[in-house]
Amino acid sequence: MIKPNTDTGDINFDLNIKVLKPFGPVVMKTTLPIPVYKELETLTDEIIADKDKINWGPQLAGQIEKELLITQKMCDERNLTGFFNLVAQRYVKECNVMNDSKSIQGMKLNLEEDDDIVLGSELTSMWIVSQYENEYNPVHFHTYSTISAVLYLKIPEYEPREIYGKSKSDGDIEFIYHATPEDHISLQRGCMVVSPVEGDLFMFPSYLLHTVYPFKGKSERRSVSMNFVHQYMPKSEFDKEAKKGKKKK
Repeated sequence: MIKPNTDTGDINFDLNIKVLKPFGPVVMKTTLPIPVYKELETLTDEIIADKDKINWGPQLAGQIEKELLITQKMCDERNLTGFFNLVAQRYVKECNVMNDSKSIQGMKLNLEEDDDIVLGSELTSMWIVSQYENEYNPVHFHTYSTISAVLYLKIPEYEPREIYGKSKSDGDIEFIYHATPEDHISLQRGCMVVSPVEGDLFMFPSYLLHTVYPFKGKSERRSVSMNFVHQYMPKSEFDKEAKKGKKKK
């Protein structure tokens, strides 16, 4: 048995300690502003009721019947595209701070403000996950993107399974980085289980594995998933691309 060493004798240290997190992905959590939440609630209601809605399920991993596309045009008309792109850029900046990043792709990065380097992001896809009893999302990651996000519009009351000695995980989302022994033994965390509430938004690297567990109950669990691509480039190059985009539009 390992015994704790509590004998420091006459030694007394005043240590200046900095805790670093140089390895592993960063997951950002925020809460949707009420106007954005309401706009998305109305938009997703309209899409679900639309007889011409686009089924996005064949592109996705979920064992879920209603996975419906939210088009770029719909987002633009409701001023949602710019908002979510700004959130994605904030996520990237928070990752840089957390990881103490000094440079990106060989370019010196000023985390406060740099007129020579521009961070750009593009919302590339967005879809509704209207999940019902016994439906689930298996372990998967997102392709053709660098950042992914999920937000929650409806979280129902789940029927209890009442299995003795088991903790509740119905309707939870689990992020999986790698398998490890218990946290206090490995000194790191390989998985994170979250019980989301309405209004929650989580943003994470698109390569991060995640899964959503099934639940019992007749009500809808509604979320919206998104993918982004982000990139750093010199401001002069960014301005050229912006002009091309305007001409193309």
